[in-house]
Amino acid sequence: VYRISNLSSELVHYYQDLGDSKGIIEGLLPNEEKAFGWDRLDVATREIVLCFDNALVKVNCQIDELNMEPKVVRLPSGNSRSDKKLVVSNHVDGETKVLTIANRAVTTNMLVSNEEFSIKINDAADKTSTKTK
Repeated sequence: VYRISNLSSELVHYYQDLGDSKGIIEGLLPNEEKAFGWDRLDVATREIVLCFDNALVKVNCQIDELNMEPKVVRLPSGNSRSDKKLVVSNHVDGETKVLTIANRAVTTNMLVSNEEFSIKINDAADKTSTKTK
C-alpha cells in the first residue's frame, strides 16, 4: 500500500510510470493525501512522476526506495530569487510507504549539494529560470 501526502501549498499532478505507458494522471490538492495500490505488478521499478506548475516541472521518484535523499524542487517564477522551493521525501508508516511533498525554505548551498536530480524542466521553464553550479 502506498500514500502520497501533499503538505505543500501547490496543486500536484502525479501518475505511475509503467515503462511502456503512463498510468492515470491524478491530482492532489494542497494538504490532501491519497492512498493507492500499484496498477501493474509486472513493472520492475515502481516510479511515480510528480508534475508541478502545469507540468513544466516533473520529478521522478522511486516509491520503493526507502529513506531516499530528499529532493529539492524549484518551481521557476521568472525571478530566481523568488523561485518557490518544495521538498519531496519518503518514509514508512507501518506497512504503508509514504511519499511527501512539503513547503520548505532552502538555502542555495542545499540546492547545490542536492543538484536537483531527477528534475526535468521543459524548454519554456528553462528559459525563465537561472541555475548556478
